[in-house]
Amino acid sequence: MISMRKFFIAVSVFVSVTTPVFAQTEAPEATPTATEAPTAEVIFSDVSSDHWAYSAIQALVKKKVMNGYSDGSFGPDKLLTRAETTKILVLATQDSSPSLDEAGVLPFTDIDPLDPLLPFISFAFDHNIIKGYLDGTFRPTRSISRAEFMKIFILTSENLLENYNIGEAFLDVVPNHDLAPHIYSSRALGYIKGSSNGLFLPDIPITRAEASKVIFNYLADKDMEFPEPSDLEQAMFDAINEKRTSDGKPVLTLDNTLSGVAHKQSQDLSDQWSFLDKDEKKEYETTHANVQEQDKRRPWTSHRNITGQTFDEWFALASKKYDFNYSDATQNIAHAFYDNSTPEDRVLDIINKMFEKDEQDNYLYAHAYNILGTYIPYTNVGIGIVVGEDPEEMYVTQIFTK
Repeated sequence: MISMRKFFIAVSVFVSVTTPVFAQTEAPEATPTATEAPTAEVIFSDVSSDHWAYSAIQALVKKKVMNGYSDGSFGPDKLLTRAETTKILVLATQDSSPSLDEAGVLPFTDIDPLDPLLPFISFAFDHNIIKGYLDGTFRPTRSISRAEFMKIFILTSENLLENYNIGEAFLDVVPNHDLAPHIYSSRALGYIKGSSNGLFLPDIPITRAEASKVIFNYLADKDMEFPEPSDLEQAMFDAINEKRTSDGKPVLTLDNTLSGVAHKQSQDLSDQWSFLDKDEKKEYETTHANVQEQDKRRPWTSHRNITGQTFDEWFALASKKYDFNYSDATQNIAHAFYDNSTPEDRVLDIINKMFEKDEQDNYLYAHAYNILGTYIPYTNVGIGIVVGEDPEEMYVTQIFTK
């Protein structure tokens, strides 16, 4: 057990990950918040305010990703067609809408050159998102299955995961299913859940309401805005760079998005410890050095979070969600109690503790090596600090990236 004033427990994680170039989180307190949409309600005759997809439908209509019909209805239970799916997914995932002038010559015999959906179909075809049938048709008015929708969704959003088998499998989507990578990528990223009995129902046609919910979940990540780092997080950043400067290392850049995600990690850690009172937390920390006891009792271990993901799995998902583009990453986690000190004092105490040395002048903790970039020359850092319910308690996450 390590003691400093009172208690300090910390773990560090290192992984080398190749994050994809292309990258819903809950938002407690200072965690990321989605961009506010216009507040005026859009009234549809068939979508009441207590409809399960009401918020999603409202958001997408206001963003002009979807619209209703001339009779004042939205048609939440109507089936999406292949052409409609292509249009709304291109609108939802691309920064600009393709124009008719940009539409190429399509090898589809059943698409009218003046069809207003032609630019979207052409864009998707040119980017290898959609294909036609062997007879040269696209069949634009044919309904689309839930599985087929996920394929187009994942391809247009460029969110296909290499390691998509995270969590339990859907009972009706076997690993060798043709569209399993797209279905499981959607689930791993939190955009779909499946049914309560463990099924996904891949061959069932998707409805407009169901599609709205998937796209809404995706846009909640895409439109996420992260708050500026707090004064405590800024103070820790300054302390880290002071240590690096004294060691002859270049200063790091504070990444606002990384800090928002790190704050979420710290909040998760705090939430996982909330079922213990202060004395129970301290009692547990006295057994921290016992690895078996740590694995058995600690809500957050050094390599996995509450969902069972390893850090590299978690970081790959975060990269997709928030558009990170880093080749390497590592994480320091700290949980500390300090009596009779201000939060600002605790920040410095934690950093100084991470840099304690043994009798041979070696750092006692991997945290220092991560901060200094001893093995990987990190260039950026994200810092998230959450003060616990007890003001003496602090949770810290530092994410270093290159």
